[in-house]
Amino acid sequence: IRISRFERTFGETPISAIGRNQINDWILGLAVGPQTKVNFRRVLSNLFAYASRAGIIQTNPVRDTANVKVRRKKTEILSPEEVAILLAHCTTETLPSVLLMVFCGIRVGEVSRLEWQEIDWEDSTIEITAEKAKREVHARHVTIPSNAVDWLRPIAKRRGAIVSFETRHTFTKALQDVRAQAGWQPGEWPCLLYTSD
Repeated sequence: IRISRFERTFGETPISAIGRNQINDWILGLAVGPQTKVNFRRVLSNLFAYASRAGIIQTNPVRDTANVKVRRKKTEILSPEEVAILLAHCTTETLPSVLLMVFCGIRVGEVSRLEWQEIDWEDSTIEITAEKAKREVHARHVTIPSNAVDWLRPIAKRRGAIVSFETRHTFTKALQDVRAQAGWQPGEWPCLLYTSD
């Protein structure tokens, strides 16, 4: 996906003619957050490293591009008004995942791997196994607040993935659309969304 975006700009240019400055300007000019720019740089470095190993170019110009600094955001708590705006812009497909991220603090990558049967409706908890978590080595149980349960129950399914999108990319794009419609600009999205109100 990232390489295809790069190709839209440089697709007609031989890879040997693409220099450090062009790559650097392109990455820095992307209307995305710092971490996403780092991700683009990593993917492009892999592409140019392959071209170097294949003898198509002599050196990897991406190695000499600027390293984008990523400053970790402090945890932010959305106000009830912000949550209301966010939920109002959710689609049927994005609402369950956004509810779990906002009310339970579950990460995007985790929620994309969860299934409906992992919710215990009697205890109002959801199990996140070690395989589905980002950093934990043990399973953890997250309490789902009663207001989130009230939102989730009418739309819950008996089984299957909570995130119904075919690919992680389409899921991420759908979340970006919800954020944009709710008024957040690229790079302004809080790193953790949680409200107990």
